[in-house]
Order: sequence, then structure tokens, then C-alpha cells
Amino acid sequence: MQGAWSPAAAGVQSLHEAGILSNSNGRGRTQLPPPQGCRYGDYWTTFLVGGGHLALQQGTVFPGDLAVCHGQAWVIQRSPASGAPAGTIKPGDSWQVAANGVFEGRAYRAGGQVVHYGGSYYHFFLPRDARSMAGPLRPGVYWIGDSMAAFARAAALRTMPGVSVDALNSAGSLEIASVFAYRTLTGAADRRTVVVWAGQNTEDKWWETDAALAQIRAITRQRGQRLVVMTPVGRREFTFNGQRLVGKWQEFLKAGSNLRVGLVQTQALVRREFPGQAIDSRAVVLAAVQAHPDAFAGPDLQFPGMSELQTARRFGLVPLSIYQDPVRNGFPRQAKFAGYWSQSGLPSQVAPGAYYVRSGGGVPGNLIAAVNGQPHEFPMGSRNSVVHFAGPNAGIANDALVAAVARLAGN
Repeated sequence: MQGAWSPAAAGVQSLHEAGILSNSNGRGRTQLPPPQGCRYGDYWTTFLVGGGHLALQQGTVFPGDLAVCHGQAWVIQRSPASGAPAGTIKPGDSWQVAANGVFEGRAYRAGGQVVHYGGSYYHFFLPRDARSMAGPLRPGVYWIGDSMAAFARAAALRTMPGVSVDALNSAGSLEIASVFAYRTLTGAADRRTVVVWAGQNTEDKWWETDAALAQIRAITRQRGQRLVVMTPVGRREFTFNGQRLVGKWQEFLKAGSNLRVGLVQTQALVRREFPGQAIDSRAVVLAAVQAHPDAFAGPDLQFPGMSELQTARRFGLVPLSIYQDPVRNGFPRQAKFAGYWSQSGLPSQVAPGAYYVRSGGGVPGNLIAAVNGQPHEFPMGSRNSVVHFAGPNAGIANDALVAAVARLAGN
């Protein structure tokens, strides 16, 4: 028991969801709209990556807090977990309800309890005595995952009938499992097929992904749902071995032999525990690369002298053009490799149309080129720069993944 909580403390009731306030990847708005014309009880939920806060004119909101329309003004209705440091609130934590009230469309009564579902960034609550509102299963696919699912959402909605995608940016595997349990209780995860894409954010914690998938499997078995599990792609992140960049995640996944690497262990356990239900996301994307050789015939900037198709075949690397477009960010077109750069800081000058690949003194894999005559470093190799499919060839990858899901889902 965490303590007492009153849903009526702000003198408001949150009745009708109007939108999402967020600091993450277009997940929602960063500011509230003008309150003029809002209905009494309209509310905005709060989704904040990092478990931090968002400063609004009306005050500071934390994950789980609501902004509620009351008398043509927005008023903050605090959640039970409001202001708690990230990671201190766990699924199953509970609070005593101090007064009657309505929070996020659900009535609470004094003397009852409210229970937390979700993780550090996803605070969801239900009354202790809540019964599952999940009705009969419907045709279609419920797809839940971390932010990778957000980038595949458009392709899924375009090509797969009856699909809903729940993308939980920055979520770890256990957060995905707890949110899935919440979605099941509230009736949102009511499709006949459940697709889970987890493990990308818990790269070295394969045991966490294992535990999360076990929880999800138990729920889907009880509900009679078909379960499909997608293994992580692995980030295009590098070390340098003195000769070339080494794709620290994807090359290990290609080899599949070093079980001391978390993603390799995750890949092995999914293949073992979910035979006939698993999708090797990296392998699916690489097969799509092979099927579109012309699209990947251009140079791989991080591997001088090799094309993206060649590095995909030789090292098992998902091409950079699936992740990013350096030229869009100012990198010179048809730039020529000038060497590796291992010193901290930047060269004093870089010749026009030339570039360096960072091999040390910073993030291996970053590119250095001149922009308006001044040396500039492009973040192409860091942990968070090369994870989402957002480059010019992203559609090829996302379409291939959705097609793989459709095949296993029977759609």
C-alpha cells in the first residue's frame, strides 16, 4: 500500500478522453488547446518518456496525471503516482481511496483501493474490484510493442484489416506486459491475434523479456488468442576493431552463437519457446533488402567501398537508408571518404565533399563533414540514432514486417 489518494482533490471529474499530452515522438501534444468550448469532464492523459514532467501554464504534470475541463478552464487532476520518481511505482502497487470521485472515466468510492498497471512512463489505474470488461474476441490483430511498432503502424493500418497498434515509446518488456494486462482488463486487446514486439529496449536483460512474454502467453492462452512474437532487430550501433566498424548487436544476431549477448539470448529463447509463432524481424528486413537490390545499391557511408546491399549480405546489417537519410540533415551528397577519425573533438577543417567516419574519441560510426564550411558531426552511430525505421527506404522494411505478421496471423 502506497498511501491515500483522492480522485476528487481537484474538484473535477475526468469523464471523456480528448487526447494525449506527451514529450515523445509525436505521441501527443506538448501543450493543451484553448479551453474555450471544451465539455465539462473532457480530459487529456499524460504520457512522458523518462518518467519526467511537462510544464504547462496550468502547472506541472507527471505521468498518469490528467488535465480536465472544468468551467472553461483546464484543471490538473493528480494520479495516485503523481510526482513519484521513475521506477519507484510498480505494477500491483495500490492506494486507499480517500473520497468518491471519477478518474479517467471510472468511478472510485471512498474506502476502496486503486491498483497500478504499467511501468515508469505508463501509469494506468483500475479499482481493486474491477472486473474484466473484455467481451468476445473480434477478428483482426492487436499489435503491442515499444516505439518500433509506432514506425510500422502506418503500414499495418494500410494493409492489414482489423488491426490496432499500441506503441509504447521507450517501454521495456515488463512494461509492455503490464500494459497488455491493463488493455485486456479494459477490453482494448480483444482481437483474435496478439502480436508482441518486445526486447529492443531491454537488450541485455533477456530474462526480463522472457518473463514478460510468459505473462502475455498466459493471458492469451486463457483468452483463446493466437500469439505472435517478433524478435528485436537490434540497433545499428558500432564498436571499432582497428580495421572496421563492427555492428555490435546485428552481427551477433547474424552469428547467433554468443549467448552472453542479451539479444542473442532473447532470439534463442523466442525460437525455442514460440515455435511456429515467431518472426525474426532482422531476417525479414534483410530478405526485403535482397528483394530490392536497386534500392540498396548506393554506398554504405559507414563502410567505405561497400554498398548497403554488400554490408547487409556480409555482416547482416540493416541498411542505414532504412533508418536515416543523412543528406536530409545536411550531409553532402556523393561525399568521398577521407579516413577514420579517432580524436575527441572535430578536425580543424574538412575538405568540401569529403567526410570522416568516427572510430574513437566519441561514438563510433558517426560521420564528420563540412556544413557551410565548418566541420560538423552527424550522429549516425549512437544507441538512439539508429533504432527507428525512418529513412527513405523505411517503407520497404515496414511493409515486409507487416506482411510477415499478416502471414502468421492468418490475415
